[in-house]
Amino acid sequence: MLSTPWSGNADESWYNSVRRHFVLDSASQLAGLAEIVNRGDDDFNDKFIELRNDIDIAQHNWTPIGTQSNPFQGIFDGAGHFIMNMRFDPKNTVSGFFGVVRMPASIYNLGITCSCIISGTNYVGGIAGINDGVIFSCFNAGKVSGGKYSGGIAGQNGLYGGITQCYNTGTIENGTIASGGIAGISSSLIANCYNIGNVSGSGDIGCIVGVRNSMCSLDNCYYLEVASMSGVGKGSSIGAEASTSDKLKSNGFINILQGSWTVDNMNYNSGYPIFMWQISNPNPNYMIHATVKNNTGGTLLPSGDVFVCLEETFVFTPDECYTIKNVIVDDIDIGKDRTSYTFSDISRNHSIEIEFETLSNDSIFVEVSKGGKVVTNNKNIADIDTVIICDSTTFTIIPDE
Repeated sequence: MLSTPWSGNADESWYNSVRRHFVLDSASQLAGLAEIVNRGDDDFNDKFIELRNDIDIAQHNWTPIGTQSNPFQGIFDGAGHFIMNMRFDPKNTVSGFFGVVRMPASIYNLGITCSCIISGTNYVGGIAGINDGVIFSCFNAGKVSGGKYSGGIAGQNGLYGGITQCYNTGTIENGTIASGGIAGISSSLIANCYNIGNVSGSGDIGCIVGVRNSMCSLDNCYYLEVASMSGVGKGSSIGAEASTSDKLKSNGFINILQGSWTVDNMNYNSGYPIFMWQISNPNPNYMIHATVKNNTGGTLLPSGDVFVCLEETFVFTPDECYTIKNVIVDDIDIGKDRTSYTFSDISRNHSIEIEFETLSNDSIFVEVSKGGKVVTNNKNIADIDTVIICDSTTFTIIPDE
C-alpha cells in the first residue's frame, strides 16, 4: 500500500523512549525518526522499526536518518516496501535514505526506487551514505549523482559494515573520487550482490566497488558486462565477475546468488533476479533499453538497461566526423534532426537506438616552415601534421612578428 504523498512535515508523536518496537507507515513519521536520531535523542540501539507502507517522499528534499555525530544503530525492517521520489540537498556531506549507519544496526527488505535523485558532496548511496552496520535484502533503482564516494547501496561500506544479498539497477554518475554499483569505497564484506546499473564519473570506477581497500572481502558478486569496465576500479577484482544479461536472468543464476532470491517470471525487474518479497509488492520501475548501433560513432547517455518510473531524457552526441543517421524509438524511426529524446509515458518498457554515420572526409597534409603557424579547427600547426576534413574547413596562416 502506498502512503499519502509527503507534505514535508515531521511527526514524532509515535515515539516513546521506553518502547522497543515501532511500526511506521508515513513519510512524516520517518522524517520524525530522522529528527530524533539526528538530534541525538535516541540512536535506537536494540530497538526495532518496521515499515508498514510504500513511502512517497513526493520530490521533497529528504533529511537522511543518522549523522556522523549521531548515527542510526537500530534494526530497520522495510518489510518489502519502497521509498520513492526522494530528492536531497546537494550540499549534504552524507546522503542516502539513511545518512550514517553504525553497528549493531541492520537494514533489510527495503527498496529505493522511482526517480530518486540521491546527491551530495562526500558520501552518497541509495540505502546509506556511510554504512558501518549490516545491509541485506535491499535494492536501489534510484539515480545516485555526485559525491566523492558514490554507490548504489552505500557511498562507503566501512570497516564494521557489511552488504549482502543486494542489487542495484540505478545509474551512478558524477562521482569524483570513487564510484561503484554497490559501494563507492569498501573496507568490509560485500557478498551475493549484483549490479546492472550504469556507473560513470571521474576517479576510480567499478561496476561493483570503486575502491576496494585491503580489508574488503568480495564474494560471489556479479555485474552486467560492459566494454572497458571492471568490477573494481582500484584494488583486486577477485570476487566480482562480469556476466551476460542472459546468464543474469537464468534460473541457474538464482542458485549461484544464494539466499532469498527468485526468478523474475513476471518481468517486474525486466527478467533480472528479484527478492521473494517483491512478488507480492513488485518494483514499480520500467526499463528503457538504450543502445548505439554497432557501438560506434558517438555516445548515448544514459545507455544500457535504464530503469525509470518518471520521465527520462536521453542525449546523443556524434563523435568528430560523424553525424546522426537514425533515431529509433520503440522500433519506429522518429527522424534524425534532434540530439535528445525524452520518454514521458513511463507505463511500460521502451527502447531507443541511435545510429551514427561517417561524414565524407579527406585528409590534408600540412607542413609549416619557420616563421609562422597555421590555425584550423581550433588547432595550431607549427610543424607537420595531418588534418582530417569532415566538411568545409578554413586554414588561417599567421606569420610570426
